[in-house]
Amino acid sequence: MPLAILLAIFGIASAFPRETLNSTTQFNDTIQSYRLPDTIVPSRYRLNLVIPESALKGNSTTFYGCVKIDIVVLKCTQEVLLNSMVNVTNATIDDGTRNTVFQYQYQYSTSQILKLILPGKVLVPDSPYTLNICFNSELTTDNVKGVSRIEYPGGFGGKEYLILTQFQSTYARYAFPCFDEPMYKAKFVLQLTYPQWYRARSNTKEEQVLIRSDTKTSIFKETPIMSTYLLAFSVSSFTCTESKRDWYVLSTCSREKFAPNRNLAMEYGAKIIQAMDKWTGYNYSSSLSKLEQFAFPGITGLAMENWGFVTYHEYMILFDEADTSALLKQSIIEITAHEFAHQWFGNLVTTRWWNSLFLNEGFATYFQHYLFNLIGLEHYEMDKQLVISQQHLALLRDAEYVSPEALESDVEDPNDIEDRFSTVTYSKGASVIRMVENIIGKKSFQKGLQHYLKKNAYKSTRPRDLWRSLSLYTKSESLPSNFTLHEVMREWIIRGGFPLITATLEGKDVRLTQKRFFNEGKTAGRWFVPITFRIASSNKSRTFWLKPNHSVTLRGAGESWVLLNHNSTGYFRVKYDETLYHRLTEALRTDFHQFTELDRAQIIDDSFNLALAGDITYYQLFHLINFIQNDTSYFTWETAIRGFNGIMEKFNEDSELVKHLKAMVLQLIDAPFNLVYISNWQRLDHLTTLKLSMIWNTACDVGHKNCIAESKQLFEKFKEYDVSINPDLRQAVYCNTLKYSKEDEDSNWEFLWNRSQTVDQPHENYYILNSLGCTRDKRLLKFYLDASIRSVTPLEFEIIWDSVYMSSSIGLEVAFDFFLQNMNKILEHSYDYAISTLGNIIERLSTRKQIRKLENLTSYVSTYPDMSKFLHDIMDRANHNLKLKMRMRNKLESYFGIQPQIKPSL
Repeated sequence: MPLAILLAIFGIASAFPRETLNSTTQFNDTIQSYRLPDTIVPSRYRLNLVIPESALKGNSTTFYGCVKIDIVVLKCTQEVLLNSMVNVTNATIDDGTRNTVFQYQYQYSTSQILKLILPGKVLVPDSPYTLNICFNSELTTDNVKGVSRIEYPGGFGGKEYLILTQFQSTYARYAFPCFDEPMYKAKFVLQLTYPQWYRARSNTKEEQVLIRSDTKTSIFKETPIMSTYLLAFSVSSFTCTESKRDWYVLSTCSREKFAPNRNLAMEYGAKIIQAMDKWTGYNYSSSLSKLEQFAFPGITGLAMENWGFVTYHEYMILFDEADTSALLKQSIIEITAHEFAHQWFGNLVTTRWWNSLFLNEGFATYFQHYLFNLIGLEHYEMDKQLVISQQHLALLRDAEYVSPEALESDVEDPNDIEDRFSTVTYSKGASVIRMVENIIGKKSFQKGLQHYLKKNAYKSTRPRDLWRSLSLYTKSESLPSNFTLHEVMREWIIRGGFPLITATLEGKDVRLTQKRFFNEGKTAGRWFVPITFRIASSNKSRTFWLKPNHSVTLRGAGESWVLLNHNSTGYFRVKYDETLYHRLTEALRTDFHQFTELDRAQIIDDSFNLALAGDITYYQLFHLINFIQNDTSYFTWETAIRGFNGIMEKFNEDSELVKHLKAMVLQLIDAPFNLVYISNWQRLDHLTTLKLSMIWNTACDVGHKNCIAESKQLFEKFKEYDVSINPDLRQAVYCNTLKYSKEDEDSNWEFLWNRSQTVDQPHENYYILNSLGCTRDKRLLKFYLDASIRSVTPLEFEIIWDSVYMSSSIGLEVAFDFFLQNMNKILEHSYDYAISTLGNIIERLSTRKQIRKLENLTSYVSTYPDMSKFLHDIMDRANHNLKLKMRMRNKLESYFGIQPQIKPSL
């Protein structure tokens, strides 16, 4: 028996009293919090796990283990509390004398805490103790949480399996009892026993391999001091491509047939590590001697920064020149940069608790853009893309709620923790970090972060630790007089939302004030706001501070146009009064080149959102937006298209209103579309490729006849003669062919569906799954959704549903009704993804009749108790959105001269 082997290895007596093991009870009232007390901290784990052959053949889900935890007692205690979601079978505490073994009772709480009780014994500080616990647990098979078994297609139509872990955020406790909070860092020695014909990998290199008749045991080198969620391992038959660098080994592992697709990850992985070593002044090899990238199939679209063993879904890391678009290639490098940046920000230095997760994720998101300039990819202009893809998104999400999420806020239970992995944490975190860089300057920013990493290496931190390090290199003239960096940044961290800066013309001067911006109104603003501005008579920008509860007057700035937040260096929006807005509109119409690309994009993004909030009229917005007909910038077009899509997705696509909006976009996009004429398509520079792909997709979506005709022709050549379609256009061609080919819709859909069942190239499969929902045939859509709950992985489930409800109003209606009619099956198949998908669908509902259907969901609360809060929040959200859409529709219909319905169907 595996458990017997573990007991022998760990030296735990097999004659342990049975009555102690039977004393497990619940203690719901004893522990009110999910947090562990500060009485004990771990220093080293020696973890031994056994993965039986039956588990890797799909016959069983049970695995076994024992763990020895060396602990340091900080305060006298008669109990030990740690996190556990496993079945404990044996336990002792060793006080280091070898003659005394404490035998104790243990209890579980509903807070996922294991309480070890020591009757008549007290653990005292400055004495060595070791916890010895044996247990068994279950592999998960429908998601990657804890220790998971992943099924994937094998040879000759069979199945193969691999074992992979995902311990972030609170899932290490599903693998072994532990102190499962990021602040409790320790060293780990992992010993893993598994079937002989597989290979195990973990954070560190194998130190020893023991081979028995049918099993293999890998003993891995001790890890650096790290949090439990960073421990990771896999058991698989995968192979690796390896490259020995100066002081470490870089490798990428995957299914053998994808070995040729590992090159991009290897090339840029090495460049990213070298760039981070140099920029941070802290070499990766100071902590570990190897870094593996592990590409896994199926289940989920996760990427995880485990120290020394980074895991990705296959489509996130594997590259094929023939099948990977420029955008996906960029994404692969971005994801690699994000996860590798975590080796410093998150692994070496870790947030103390999940309430300030932006210290990990905000920095990783920032560096996933910044690093491009350090690895020879300056032409990707990722510093600008950060503003378009992260800051604009963050500003949108950060304005949707009256009480928005702050970068640092209370987090108590595991559900709260999962909610912290949000747009605010990633995108706003990166945007605010960029703002700090602009406040104190690039050199001071770099030196401050180098100090932060060196001072806090192998430790956990709070935001104040970051400000202390940065303050050491911040010049006093960079900040408001008599204020520290900590004081200046405090409101940005603990307060949700962001300021709206209002510029009002007063004679020849411009007066600036601030309020908090959100879609439904304004409240007082209390931020220190760094404002960089330009005026028409000068190409130079100037910077000043707008303090809380103050106003600032720019003398002489009102003689012509004035631009605030030059290059979007600050995290806020700007509202100009009617005269100043008109001046900007005319300046853009006359010569938009006098504004930078980021300035133009910011004006567009602010304008769409100010119109949504009722701060400017749609006449002002659409009059200003006309200049983009002559603008060829990727950044302005990406922003404008997202703005129009944000309006159109709120209404039925067959409505008169959406038809008018599409006609407007069609007129604006006609000239840029001529640049994309497909017979002249070729691989140009990166941003031009992204722009042309985006223009093509949008033109087809709004009904551009040449675009639709060309898409159909390309698809027909591919279908009949296997003529490959440029990967930068492939998804758009697939989607728009299904959307607009009524006469061949069934055969075209069936062709792609059959291809999706046989193709084994991750990116091609991704394009197809994203396109099959573009059909408007309800029968095919229902078939597609039904397939999503029969045999696909949770990741494919998410892609399929997104494809259906996001592609058309018909798809949204079919998806919503199908969800309500098949709720139990959907929740059983993929609960987490299902809840997320339902929330996204409800965001798009536009009628009162649709929202009334939500009331039927209350019957599921008894089966799924944690849905109660979700349903309450989502009903409030749906009603809020409905009011917002009604207000928008009235204003837009007035602008287009559309006669409103006597009784709107709300």
